[in-house]
Amino acid sequence: MSPRDVDTSTSTYKPSSEDPLFAVLSTNDPPSSEQVTLTKARLDELSAELSPLHHEIQDTSARLRELMEHLNHLQTKERHLRNKVEAHRAVLAPWRRLPTEIIAEILQTAVNPGSLSFLSDKNPATDRAHFRNLRAVCRTWREVAFATQSLWTTVWVDFDAYDAYSVSSGEVYASVIRGVEGYFNHAGPTLPLNLGFRWHASPDAAVVTDEEGSENREYTRVWNLWLDYLCSQRTRWEEISWFCTTHHFQLFEKRLAKELELGTGPWKALFFQIILQDAFAEHNGTGATPSIIQTCFPELETINLNADEDSLVIGSVTPSRLLDPHSNLCKLRLEVHLDLNPYFTRVGGFTHLKKLLLACPKLHVTPVESGPTFELPNLELVVLSCPPSFSALARLYAPKLKTLQILTNEPPNSDRETTIELQTSLADTFASVISFAQQCNRTLKEFRLNCWFLKDDNMLRQLLEALTSVEEVCLDTWFRDRRSPSLENGPSTSASASTSSGSAFDTSDAMGVVDELQNSMCLPNLRRFCLHDPADEETPQPLAEGEVSQRHLRSRTSRLKEDDRALLDDTSIDSQLEADLALIDQLKQEAAEALGDPVPGVEPEVAEVQPAPIPIDPHEDQVEVPDENSEDEAGSQVGNPEDHPDFFIRGQFSWPSLASFLRSCQTRAQRNRSSNSTSGARKAKEFEFFPSAKALKAGGEEAKLVIEALAREGLSVTRETSCRVYCPYNPLTYEMKVELYTPMAN
Repeated sequence: MSPRDVDTSTSTYKPSSEDPLFAVLSTNDPPSSEQVTLTKARLDELSAELSPLHHEIQDTSARLRELMEHLNHLQTKERHLRNKVEAHRAVLAPWRRLPTEIIAEILQTAVNPGSLSFLSDKNPATDRAHFRNLRAVCRTWREVAFATQSLWTTVWVDFDAYDAYSVSSGEVYASVIRGVEGYFNHAGPTLPLNLGFRWHASPDAAVVTDEEGSENREYTRVWNLWLDYLCSQRTRWEEISWFCTTHHFQLFEKRLAKELELGTGPWKALFFQIILQDAFAEHNGTGATPSIIQTCFPELETINLNADEDSLVIGSVTPSRLLDPHSNLCKLRLEVHLDLNPYFTRVGGFTHLKKLLLACPKLHVTPVESGPTFELPNLELVVLSCPPSFSALARLYAPKLKTLQILTNEPPNSDRETTIELQTSLADTFASVISFAQQCNRTLKEFRLNCWFLKDDNMLRQLLEALTSVEEVCLDTWFRDRRSPSLENGPSTSASASTSSGSAFDTSDAMGVVDELQNSMCLPNLRRFCLHDPADEETPQPLAEGEVSQRHLRSRTSRLKEDDRALLDDTSIDSQLEADLALIDQLKQEAAEALGDPVPGVEPEVAEVQPAPIPIDPHEDQVEVPDENSEDEAGSQVGNPEDHPDFFIRGQFSWPSLASFLRSCQTRAQRNRSSNSTSGARKAKEFEFFPSAKALKAGGEEAKLVIEALAREGLSVTRETSCRVYCPYNPLTYEMKVELYTPMAN
């Protein structure tokens, strides 16, 4: 390789062609003797120039280092001064000047939410470690905490978190009990106490062998020690929440019997929450004596019971006396998993009952059988959640009932036969709902129903005609009569308004004969109408037998709804709605396939046949039977439900029909307000309509046009439901109190 081929592109010096050394500087050719001499002379000159420049660079670098050090010093000093400023400003912060009373209220809100039945491991507020962290904020907070006795009145203890079968478990449990006792000592000698605990390991089974081969029965001893402590505070308990086995509660009842023999005084507890998550109980007939709960707890007001396998009442055997008659009990919540009958037969013993909540979170629960009617003269609230049928209402007589809520929905992830079975059971016993509403027609003020099981419009009409005194109604459907004007040209408040493309929409002519029935006979005292979507998140769904009952009504106060939604269900509302819609689509597809539709290769929307409406004769209270060759939209009057799988899909309702009814309600309300104003009576309430956002979205353009028309006519429309939802279950979560959920209006 020639020297000329050596790459010189990295050189940064480019000699000019006039330079005597150009030939050697621009190539790799060997220099001549003259060029060597000239190059050495050139190097001496360049070195003489470079030396002072090098010294100048060193001096500049030294000065730069000094400046950087000074800059760092200034920045450090600035940070230090800023920290001082923040520390001194914190001294002047308003929260540091809060009165001790305000600090006590803050701690009270964090530690004791202020409602019964919130005791469980799902609520961090009842965790003693949580309270300990709050006390560590500062000395003032700690002093206020120890000086405020009401902050020490609530404790949740999870004994299952400790090893129950180890040799040292007895001492560990005893230490926990002493800790609870010491904690409550800070509450003073008189304040009522609230206690919740989980203890599932059987005392009799907890026998282990130590290293020397001897049996250790310390576990049984500490269980008795725990009962000793509970009994020692009998006059102070306000709420006791048991998360245990039936056997544990039986032992507690036996201890109560022993206490009675010794002549000890009664307990002061007002609230019992019993969560029995097992199927083990003694059935030898040696349980507690009848009425022991009445005798030992004469002031008991509320029982909240969930026996996971219905082990508390089995057949003719009564492992517990918890549901024996009680003269003072006013609130009863029952979550039943297998058979309603042994529980429902006890309801008649609570003559002063004011609130009854029955929940059946699992499928295939045995419904209430026929039998004697229970008269509950003080009953004001009845809530049925996921009922297997409505037969229970046929056995209740409640002359003072004010609120009736029936919360039911299609079971998720179930086969079509299961859905058909449940809906058939509900539809066949729906007459009991109508009869019960008629029985309470003088006092009933609030009514809520999910109508997914209704066979036809006639059933809905009969129900609404029975609600003569109701002022607030919550439904998820309306009449499906399609004989109403089209909405081609949008809403109009004038009946004569029209365009070239067709007649304008006028709600005054929306339904014809169906409107005549509604406007003259239905809901004459209605003041508030809430319209829900069938897939509303507030409505519970019954689960299969193998599934854990973790779903429950997500009714909240506005303060709690967003905060604890993640604790209750890790599925978002949107994803749940998508799952529900997918299930409906699946049912529709199965129905179409069973009827020989859709045609292969054709889109479902093209192959699907629109069902014919069910006309209602204005002179007869019955549904006309369609022609044999036509499809019945409800699917209930022709053939067997198995032959019409779409029997259970209620479908869209007529928004113009609903608009006509709402207009008549507004007119009646205005007339009543004018009449009361003239007579000097109490001013009547304005009629209000609360459609949910989901219901409006499902109604599409038709719903939008109707709402716009009604709003222009002066009707009060709020695009969010504002109804009260009472939550009877799930005891596995901490929110067991009957909550009032009133969303903020848009």
